[in-house]
Amino acid sequence: MQDLNSKPLQKVQASPRQSWKASCHDAKLYLPILLALASIGFGIVWVQNYRWLLSFLYGLVVLSWIPILVGAVQLGFKHWTQPTQPPVLSSPTETLPRITILLPVYKEANMLAQLSDMLSDLDYPADKLQCLLLIEADDRTTALAAVQMTWPSFFQIMSLPEGTPKTKPRACNFALARASGDLLVIFDAEDKPHPQQLREAAARFKGSDANLACVQAPLEIDAHSGNWMQRQFALEYRMLFRIILPCLSRASRALPLGGTSNYFRTRMLRELDGWDAYNLTEDADLGVKLARANLQTQTLTLPTIENAPDRLSIWYRQRTRWLSGHIQTLFVHAPPPRANVATIWRWFMCMLVIVGRLASGPTHGLTLLLVSQQMTQTDLGTGFELRGLVPFTGHFVMFLVLVQLAPSARFSHRIWLGLSHNVYWLMTLFPLLNATKRMALGQLSWLKSAHKPYEPQLKLGSKSSQPVEPRQGPIKIQLAKPDLSAPH
Repeated sequence: MQDLNSKPLQKVQASPRQSWKASCHDAKLYLPILLALASIGFGIVWVQNYRWLLSFLYGLVVLSWIPILVGAVQLGFKHWTQPTQPPVLSSPTETLPRITILLPVYKEANMLAQLSDMLSDLDYPADKLQCLLLIEADDRTTALAAVQMTWPSFFQIMSLPEGTPKTKPRACNFALARASGDLLVIFDAEDKPHPQQLREAAARFKGSDANLACVQAPLEIDAHSGNWMQRQFALEYRMLFRIILPCLSRASRALPLGGTSNYFRTRMLRELDGWDAYNLTEDADLGVKLARANLQTQTLTLPTIENAPDRLSIWYRQRTRWLSGHIQTLFVHAPPPRANVATIWRWFMCMLVIVGRLASGPTHGLTLLLVSQQMTQTDLGTGFELRGLVPFTGHFVMFLVLVQLAPSARFSHRIWLGLSHNVYWLMTLFPLLNATKRMALGQLSWLKSAHKPYEPQLKLGSKSSQPVEPRQGPIKIQLAKPDLSAPH
């Protein structure tokens, strides 16, 4: 088996603004000015003809779909209708890479039993695993619950020192300095990865060249019995992780990462200085950093199950955090890298997708307004303009795709979810406004989402290896001292 860390990493052509902390002061000065100019421009365009504004926003969204369409042509429709069996390293005698699992938690004592079961279900040799549960120093409730539980033999608790910012990427940076695995993966508190997902990731790295730095597993939402918002959230994830990201990976080998189930080559992650502790979507930021370093990112097949926000307030806070992080990532990585064409292409593809996400809310709002006006015209011969067909046709094609992806067994319910998905994207306009305000004021608090355990009957796949033996004896807590060489 090849050495997973054999290829030397070329110097990253990072932007002049190395992190959001360094650029936060500039942003607080620039963003209010940009907001004022944007408001004036919006008012002028709206008074004259808001369709010009819609044309501009819709153009941004269409541009963001270019790499996705390129990847779709390369993959072909057969990729989704008849997916191939994922490669899995199944032989117990085969040399497997050592994998470090990071579990950052904060005030989530209620999720620890589920995490313990998840670790025990993994189909991977225990002597090839290292698991670090990352607990903040002030989170005594979670720490007390963790030491009283039974964990697998490869499990460790790491107590993080006091400090700011109190974010997930900061916790992961401390753990990165102590990771012993050739590969490193992050799981959130509510994650339930497929038992053989680690083997698929190991097989993917083994079968690829040393320029592959990261593989992203698809995230699936358990929302078949949920409310409308949870099912729309699940539909959004299906579109993103089953179509958009595989196409984007195929077209450019670069993508804005999801926040969990990312497998990295540990050495490469260290040479990239880990995560930006001040970025609220450290995953998307790291995806752009990988692109700027001309490193490849691919997608896996075996999924990780997550749960959807069950209340509008939770969804609103989570979406505000995501959109805030996208604004940060655009601001930090806006200067293009001084590199070869392939690197610029990967950077450009990532930035286009992030711009498209930010523009989706306003674009959906204006498109729905335009379509409703066109449909209510009394004289279609003179009132229905040809350019009004462009967004209408685009949304109709998207509706057909959404009906196929909608998480429901009833066809009529899938049609309802597809028709109302535009309303769901229109809802993102409000957290976008809130995120823009927060970034203009330099508000960087994490806005953490609350999680709930799954129903006991939820299972994902099966494992073929022997059960993982529980740890015998007391759990030791490792202290992550701030004077050690952890990247920040």
